[in-house]
Amino acid sequence: MSQSNVHITEKKLTMAIGGIFLATDNPHAGSGAQDYTLPGAPNLIIGETYLFRAWNDDNKNRIWDANETDITRNLKKIQWILNGNNVMAVGSKSPSILDKRAVSGAITDQYTIPINSRSKSGALAGDQGFNLMVEFN
Repeated sequence: MSQSNVHITEKKLTMAIGGIFLATDNPHAGSGAQDYTLPGAPNLIIGETYLFRAWNDDNKNRIWDANETDITRNLKKIQWILNGNNVMAVGSKSPSILDKRAVSGAITDQYTIPINSRSKSGALAGDQGFNLMVEFN
C-alpha cells in the first residue's frame, strides 16, 4: 500500500489506546513490535495480515509497554476503516476520496490488505493510498 499514515480512533475507553501491528511480528506487551499507527511507520503491504491491539496505556506514551494490559478481548466493537484519498496510488488520475468508510466484514482484530480486485473500497486502486483506521469501544 502506498500510504504514509495509519490512524486509530479511540472511543470512550479510559486509558485505552490501540495500535496496528504486522501479525508475523507477534505483537504483545513489551515486544517492541512496530506500531503502524505511529508517525514514520512504514507503509502497509498488500497481502500482509495486520492485527489490532488495544491496551491500557498507563503512562500515556502510546507505546505498548511490558506492564500494560491487553484489553482487545474485552472490546465490544472493532471496525476497520479506510479514510482519506488515494492520490499516492493513482498518480495523475483523479483520486477517490473515502470519508471513514467501514470495510465490510472487517470486524475482528485482524485484517489482510487485499489485492486491488478484492478490495471493498470501491476504488480502482483498491485499498492502496488510503489511511487505515480502527474504531473500537
